[in-house]
Amino acid sequence: MKFFFNSIKIVDIVKAVLLSIIIPNIAIWIMIYLLEPPITRAFINIDYLLPFILFVIPKKTIKILASVLFIAIYFIDMLVITIQCLPYDVAAINFFFLLQDITKGPPIYRYLLYLVLCIGCIQLFLFIKFSKKTNLKSYILLLIILGITVPILPKISNSQTPFFINNVIKGVSVSQDALGLKPTKFINVTEPWHTALKNGQSINNQVLFILAEAWGYSNEAILEEQLKVLKLHSDKFEYFRQGANNSKLMTGIAELSELCNGTTDNIRFLSIVNKTNGFDNCLPNLLNKSGYKTISLHSNVGILYNRDHWYPLTGFQKILFGNDVDLPKNSMDGSAIFDLDLIPEVAQAFKNKNQKVFYYWLTYATHQPYSSDEIKNHRFSCEKFNIKTGTDACRSMVLNSQFNDGLADLINMPEMKGVEIIVVGDHSPMFLKYGENSKYFDMSKVSWVHFKIKNK
Repeated sequence: MKFFFNSIKIVDIVKAVLLSIIIPNIAIWIMIYLLEPPITRAFINIDYLLPFILFVIPKKTIKILASVLFIAIYFIDMLVITIQCLPYDVAAINFFFLLQDITKGPPIYRYLLYLVLCIGCIQLFLFIKFSKKTNLKSYILLLIILGITVPILPKISNSQTPFFINNVIKGVSVSQDALGLKPTKFINVTEPWHTALKNGQSINNQVLFILAEAWGYSNEAILEEQLKVLKLHSDKFEYFRQGANNSKLMTGIAELSELCNGTTDNIRFLSIVNKTNGFDNCLPNLLNKSGYKTISLHSNVGILYNRDHWYPLTGFQKILFGNDVDLPKNSMDGSAIFDLDLIPEVAQAFKNKNQKVFYYWLTYATHQPYSSDEIKNHRFSCEKFNIKTGTDACRSMVLNSQFNDGLADLINMPEMKGVEIIVVGDHSPMFLKYGENSKYFDMSKVSWVHFKIKNK
């Protein structure tokens, strides 16, 4: 034992701390500082010591094994951090499902992925380069010291691997019941339609249901400002109701809840469902029996959340994605059609007043990254509500206000007379700087309006 300690110099310990603790953990520390998320992670992830001990062994096959182990640990570390940043409970296996659509979503996600990969490559390069000049015993000593602190001071040093394993088990150990739709626990704004149809009653002949991407709820004053232009046309409404409901946490879950009064424990279910999984109670399927023409519209591609797979199961007779509408893709960095450009497309569906119509419109331009390029209407003033301009929070509120102003243009079109409209947010907006969300929004709520346009 004495020989073991005598062969370790202070400089070896410093190198060991720098290479196996500071370098691999510094990216995580910076992320936690900048994003301000409620992340459960020890200050030091001791998992990185294991590949570095292998790096020091002068054998090519061992170094290859060490590289593979480092990549796996780095991936697990970043994945655990990422899923904790999301404002909803998602298993790692479900995150893989979402990751397959990363090239179809907002470009910010791809940039972040590239950044993570770049940081990982730099770290791996540094490990390989400096491992030849380090003392194996210093890493073993460091591992022993940090290992002792795990049960004593778990917030100082710990392992991310058990958290990851438990999370994956939660995602894959799904009961057969969870593979089908089950009754949702959320309060739905579309509940009056579900209740009426369940009781054999009818609903309005022409209805427009809009799921407004990330239309969160901050306070009554801000909601009133966002609805200001729309409510200037109150003389056109038979009634107008507004409020805040519970957030559905993620868009796919919100769609299932509002359209089908159902939910699923596992979003991978959306890619494998079949007709026997409880879609008979979805609004389109129910309304098809009453002679309604049922239509869905989303400005992006259908592969997101596998909507091209499960939308038909809900009963939509006509399904429109961005590629199905002859309009320029001038939104979300060229991947989608700007929502307000779709207003004539929506209005046209209600032109024939003898046709029963149920129209579902899922918006997109108000999605993260809340780009300034999407803002054409600057009516909403963030300064008026002491919200810092240039922040995600500000742009999110401006974008949602802009959409509501566009909705005012829609209701003034002659095709919209007699149409009943519900607009509701799916979830509170998600910000890269997480603290902005809790500062400016009630993360448990979304905004909604329900009104009917007069026939004359």
